[in-house]
Amino acid sequence: MKCLSEYLEFYSKTKPESTFLVHKSGTYTYYQINNAVNNLCSLIQELPVEQKLSIGIFLTGSPEFVVALYSALRFRANVIIFPPNLTYQELAKLLGLSKPDILIFNTDLLEKVEKASFLSKHNFGRIIFNTPGDARFSLQNMISNERDFSSSRNIDTENNSITIFTKKQKQKRLGISYTQKNIISAIEAFSTILRYLPDKIFINSYPLNTTKGCILILNTCLYTGGKLIISTTNRTNQIKKHLIKEKVSILITDGAYFNGLTEEIDFENDDLGSLELVLINGTYPNIENFKRWEKTYGCVILEGFGIPETSEVCSWNLSKAERTPGSIGLPLGCNQVKIVDEYGAEMESGNAGLLAIKGDNIVKGYFDHPLELERGWLITDYVAVRDENGFIYIKAQKKDLINRFGYKILPEEIETMVREIPEVKDVAAVGLDSENGNQKLKICVVLDNGSKVNSAEIEDAIKERLPVYLQPDYIELLKCIPKDEYGNVLRYKLSK
Repeated sequence: MKCLSEYLEFYSKTKPESTFLVHKSGTYTYYQINNAVNNLCSLIQELPVEQKLSIGIFLTGSPEFVVALYSALRFRANVIIFPPNLTYQELAKLLGLSKPDILIFNTDLLEKVEKASFLSKHNFGRIIFNTPGDARFSLQNMISNERDFSSSRNIDTENNSITIFTKKQKQKRLGISYTQKNIISAIEAFSTILRYLPDKIFINSYPLNTTKGCILILNTCLYTGGKLIISTTNRTNQIKKHLIKEKVSILITDGAYFNGLTEEIDFENDDLGSLELVLINGTYPNIENFKRWEKTYGCVILEGFGIPETSEVCSWNLSKAERTPGSIGLPLGCNQVKIVDEYGAEMESGNAGLLAIKGDNIVKGYFDHPLELERGWLITDYVAVRDENGFIYIKAQKKDLINRFGYKILPEEIETMVREIPEVKDVAAVGLDSENGNQKLKICVVLDNGSKVNSAEIEDAIKERLPVYLQPDYIELLKCIPKDEYGNVLRYKLSK
């Protein structure tokens, strides 16, 4: 299949009564959602808009969001996904840049859209879910009215795009543009990890309008014919309730979120016995938590890696029998991976270099400029090592290397030694800028809850474990280490 919406149509015929979505508004089968998609396509067709080449979606994670996404794809339009938490000023800026022909949103966002439309001076057609007095725009009406729809346009898997505006990067919203070929190649490879699970019940631990929520969760669920529990919030306490109540079997998350969820869990009383697989994007250093989850609930935890530019997949540990703790696993079938030096030459196993990726999952580019590739290879800024068995280990990001006495030091080298101290719960090492290029070393430490050691004792313990050239200039005790959605330490916040 070349179009994501074709999977929806396929399952609506082969398993029409099977549940696809569970939300506070109701439970929806594949057949019902496919009906809703066809009805919405017909409404788009009827709009008095000259061109219908691009469709914007401005909705929270909900069944309406899912219907809007697959309707736009079935209509063969380019799709633009706007974060629902934008201010009207931010929305106006993005509307002016992307210029969608049609915008789909909910009636509760009407005032924000009106202000943004006026400010952007861009006119567009509108599909407003739950418009008062017009049953056509009610989801309940769409799912109950049987209708077929077939687009007269050809599927262009190479050029039609799905652009997702992500979080701010240097005060600018980064828009990443995917082709359906990118996404299908990624989820096809990613789904091999799930192939032996009989019941595939997912939960949106990431919002559906994000790259991870849309690709790894929503579209992987659709590809495998699974069931998706849509939570209205991604707070860990709410996700925990859904994990228990809805018997979720697959949790896709990152190390930082998994840490927060672990703190919410009562391992003696919370029943998460239905959970079979936890897939963590990035490495998770707390082996004790690994063991506790797997021993208590019988689930398997597998680490892997992907970034937005690789359609959120690259490599993964494929099973408990084959996994290597601390590794991001082996390359998935959608891409090739190698480790290169600063000149692009491939490194031998065991040597640290930059992670390079090539494959059908590499994105079309950013919204306003193409992705820079070296002969088809995406050279990332992740420093990695590949062992003799092909397993890959992420060591740091290039910008985080610490320059000290003529050496480039991986923060992980320092953090591993400090983490051996029993009272240390988490740690991050960071280099501070200096005039002569020899950076000062700062170590930030989070102590275990209930630890009674004082700062002087921790300083002594750290200095005892580190060689002379790694002796810190500063040691700071923190309540938590700041991390991004992938579990990466936000070192710039610590370098002040």
